[in-house]
Amino acid sequence: MNRIAAYLNRYIDGVAYSAPSILECYATDRSILKYHPRIVAVPANTQDLCRLLRFSFQLTKKKIDLPITVRGGANSKTGAAIGNGLTVSTEKLNRILEIDTRQRLIRVQAGASYHDVCEALHSHGLDLPILADPTETIGGIIARGAKASLNAKPMDVSELIEQLEFVLYDGTIIESGRVNLAKDSKKFKATERDIYRKLNQIIKAPTNKVSSSDHRGYYNLSKIDPKHFNLADLVCGSEGSLGIISEVILRCEAIYDAPDYVAVLCQDNTKFLRLTKLLKELKFNDIAYFDTEIFNAKESTGKDTNFFRNASDDGFLVIASAKDDSKRIRRLKIRKLGKKLPSGLKLIRSTPENISEFTALNEKLTAYLNDTGATQHLPLLDDTFVPEDKQKEYLEGINKFAAALKTPLALYGNLDHNLFTFRPAFNLNNSDDRRKMIKLIRIYVDFLDQIGASLCGNASDGRLLAMFGNSKRDAKQMALESEVKKIFDPADILNPGIKHEVDARVVLKHFRTSYNTGISSKD
Repeated sequence: MNRIAAYLNRYIDGVAYSAPSILECYATDRSILKYHPRIVAVPANTQDLCRLLRFSFQLTKKKIDLPITVRGGANSKTGAAIGNGLTVSTEKLNRILEIDTRQRLIRVQAGASYHDVCEALHSHGLDLPILADPTETIGGIIARGAKASLNAKPMDVSELIEQLEFVLYDGTIIESGRVNLAKDSKKFKATERDIYRKLNQIIKAPTNKVSSSDHRGYYNLSKIDPKHFNLADLVCGSEGSLGIISEVILRCEAIYDAPDYVAVLCQDNTKFLRLTKLLKELKFNDIAYFDTEIFNAKESTGKDTNFFRNASDDGFLVIASAKDDSKRIRRLKIRKLGKKLPSGLKLIRSTPENISEFTALNEKLTAYLNDTGATQHLPLLDDTFVPEDKQKEYLEGINKFAAALKTPLALYGNLDHNLFTFRPAFNLNNSDDRRKMIKLIRIYVDFLDQIGASLCGNASDGRLLAMFGNSKRDAKQMALESEVKKIFDPADILNPGIKHEVDARVVLKHFRTSYNTGISSKD
């Protein structure tokens, strides 16, 4: 064990590791990047987080560089959960502290998994409707800025945050909620007061309004009200570069009875887009779609579906739910949908006999995406946000990519939030494939810029996507974000080298030559 790890083991209640075999386990997330940390620390409590940050800060004063990367469920697809300094894992900060059923609030530590939180809420008749993998941690979900909904209204996870506790670069704990600067400034700690003062100065200057569906950089910066700050808005989507989340209070919704599902098979893009528009007009929920080629691969995966037989690979299976409290409203919605369906489309309703077909679709998708040898469907271009008026143009462009690559693209996504994912297949161990992969991402970024779509719709940019997407961003906005980073983290301790600071040459050196992360519901 090296000297720093030995010292940290005397300094914190948790554990620090420097053994190569352990460091290897923390060197990857779900991205195609690999960074070996020098030390891994697993804090036992929030005070340990403070101690670790103070330690790194003190080293910085002595000109010793030990940056900190926070790691939850290691689900980042952009390399935001890995670093070459001190990796801090929140795996032991996983307690569900309190559930208030009357106010529909839950207080949890950052390392609690989304699955465990939902299980606890369901037993109290509540739900936390976030677009997330079950293995993600709550802190990771907030750090990447996931999409969510509340009472069927699409929104950003930052809008569910009632109060957020996070730790700054020097170990200061901040409890953030909406504050009135004129009335509450006397209550602030010195470091916190300094942050508010400096932010107030730069936010008064004119800034470019960033689309709420573009999750690059510190995308919530344009939401900040100079008179009523909420620092949680900035921490959301910051990927651990402004502060380390330790605890959060989130608003929930009342759980519905088991929803009624509908499914429709579309064989062409025009009808697909008309159908999705109709589902939104009728206020259906959880509108998801799957490329039919995913299910046509049943011969290799062993996973079959009874929704259709011998469908062409260029079609879509669209699934939606009706989960209004009133059964009468549900029946009325579904009846209206059946009457207004574009000609040639058939409506399939869920029944006790076929309900498993609807609820098992993600398992079929998982089987398809993980049914690979050397060539794998890599999570490079997940959750692109495409405005409704650009979706036809987007789908036409994707078909051209498929033809050029001569490979299936496995298109799927969520239409409540207008998110589109495709998974081109590459072999990371093949140098030609790696070159093709980089070329594809660059062409794809150019294509999105031309049609007004966003590369980052359900997560922030991290290292990987910032490397390709920063050239399309506004230089003044990026400069403003650099100022925000300096305000929160003047010592540049927290997850340096991501977002606007990314160095493409460094990132390219950290590309993996193999991809093995275990199984996720979307990887």
